[in-house]
This record gives sequence, structure tokens and C-alpha cells, in this order.
Amino acid sequence: MLDLKGKDILDGAQFTKDQIESIMEAAADFRNYLKGQAGMDLMKGHVMAAIFFEPSTRTRLSFETAMHRLGGSVVGFSSAESTSVAKGETLEDTIRTIDTYVDLIAMRHPALGSAKLAASVAEAPVLNGGDGAGQHPTQALLDLFTVRTEVGKIDGATIVLCGDLKNGRTVHSGVEIYKHYN
Repeated sequence: MLDLKGKDILDGAQFTKDQIESIMEAAADFRNYLKGQAGMDLMKGHVMAAIFFEPSTRTRLSFETAMHRLGGSVVGFSSAESTSVAKGETLEDTIRTIDTYVDLIAMRHPALGSAKLAASVAEAPVLNGGDGAGQHPTQALLDLFTVRTEVGKIDGATIVLCGDLKNGRTVHSGVEIYKHYN
């Protein structure tokens, strides 16, 4: 079993095929368990910061819902205008402050490389929910899980990547993840 405790999820290239398969199995286990349950207490007593410096609906709510279903709590913001960033605070200082309050940071930011910068100053693990035109590995993993669930397999499935391929952060992560499969 893959142990992600204390680990950042920043980039699609960080995973081996065995790690991806472990994530897919864990996701399936959580999904099956939660079908008959309102939630679990795996993250009881833990706090996640959902910090979104640019608009998001699905990603922000999926992070928040997952944390609640795992028994944890969520703090955060969905607009940089409501933070000290609006007064000129640096991303590094914002992350250092948030890091003192939480056990996990889920972040979306418009700047390429911002998730890696956040991870470099935070003690808490950082989940990259999109960094400019860079990466969005959590969405790429979810997309792969959907293919596995709906098609029944990953190897041999046809996956089409379309849209803005140059700036599509999910595509950038997906290419790195999908390359492990036929």
C-alpha cells in the first residue's frame, strides 16, 4: 500500500505506475466504504486549508467534501481579495501563516510553479489543485479513476486529450500519469 502521509501531491511526474495503482485501489476502497456510510473518522482532529487564489467550483468543493467525509474540518478562502495578499503579502508569507494553523493545504493559484513554492515553505503537505498553466495532478488522477471505473480497465483504453493542450494543467499532469499505461 502506498503511504502518502506527509507527502505533497504537486505534479503528475512524481508517481510510478505502482503508486498510481495504489491510489486507484485506495480510491475504490473509499468509494465502496462510503456508499453505505455518511463518512468516516480517518481525518478526525485534522484541519485542511482550502486556499483558492483563483475561481474554482468542482476542485474546491471536491477537496472540501472529501475532507469532511473523512471526518476532518476545513478552513480557507475562495478569493485572494479577502486575504492579506490584497495588501501585498507574499505567497511565501501567506503559506507560512496558514501552515501554523493546519495539517494539510489544498491550493489553487494562477502562477506556474506556485504549488512547489508553497511546498518549499510549508511543513504541512500541499495538494496542487492547479498552478497556472502548470499542473493539476489531483484532477488527472480523478480522471484516470473515472476511466478505470467506467471502462473497467486502464490498459488498452483510449484516452483523448483535447482542448487547450498548451495551457491545460490537467493535460500536463495527465500525460505524465497516463504514460504508465498502454
